[in-house]
Amino acid sequence: MCSGGGPVITMETNWFVKYHCNNCGKMFKAMGKTPTCPSCNSEDVVNHSD
Repeated sequence: MCSGGGPVITMETNWFVKYHCNNCGKMFKAMGKTPTCPSCNSEDVVNHSD
């Protein structure tokens, strides 16, 4: 019989980081080490977190 038990993971921390695209000016949120702009696919972005 499978109990299906396991650790419960809650995502209380905001893992997304705010970025500003230097190419098209779009503000967006992303995760990862090398985010790309969702509008123009540029990697020329700046971390704009508070």
